[in-house]
Amino acid sequence: MLPMYELRAEDIKVIHNHRELQFRSHMHDEVELLYVFEQGQHINIGGRDYELMQGEAAVIFPDIVHTYYRPQWRTTRAVFVICSPRLFGGKFPDLHSAVPKNPVITDVDPAVKTAFAEIADCGDYVEQAAWAMILMLKLYKKLELVPVASDPTENLSRRVMDYIAAHFREDITVESLSREFSVSKYYISRIFGSRIHMSLPKYLGMLRSDCAAVLLRTTKKSITDIYAMSGFASQCTFNRAFLANYGMTPSEYRRGR
Repeated sequence: MLPMYELRAEDIKVIHNHRELQFRSHMHDEVELLYVFEQGQHINIGGRDYELMQGEAAVIFPDIVHTYYRPQWRTTRAVFVICSPRLFGGKFPDLHSAVPKNPVITDVDPAVKTAFAEIADCGDYVEQAAWAMILMLKLYKKLELVPVASDPTENLSRRVMDYIAAHFREDITVESLSREFSVSKYYISRIFGSRIHMSLPKYLGMLRSDCAAVLLRTTKKSITDIYAMSGFASQCTFNRAFLANYGMTPSEYRRGR
């Protein structure tokens, strides 16, 4: 493990959730640990659907596309621990060369449950880092790893998603991404089909709807201004995408905030 004085607060993030999370498809450089204290959480990891139940955990390796979703609204209690690999000081060298055959762990040890409870209540990031190391050491032993096959779209996937995150308000198409990254439309389509598991328009609709939701909650701007600021081409497209992602119209969302 790296010496404690080398750690940075941004190397670890602990998130508490009291209702089943719904969050768009994403990937990142960090390791993500999830534990459910009560009820459950639906998640898609690498294209496979799982439902974590009370007392179960999941380990998501870096650069694995994952999506949190809920078939219906329900209360729950869960903790998400997002850690930079640098926290582990090279103790797990295969974080980028292998993936868990099954990322969900159902037989969680009592010591791991205690560690999740401690990290959930801890506010000091150095102490959080220590608990994260314990969690990773214990959970790692439960995983069966399989090598990651070399795929030319792997690095491209991350670059495309980073680009879209920065430019989703602009007019983005498969053709424009193909030109931006100097690859064929086939490679771009493959990223969304095999890695993100949704179409580019649907992915953009999720990002733009999330942006609009923030503006609806935090500003008094008109619906017309908000859909334009969020990257939607028309209010009709905005209403349709927002309803699909939030289960209500933008006006209903604003009234209920």
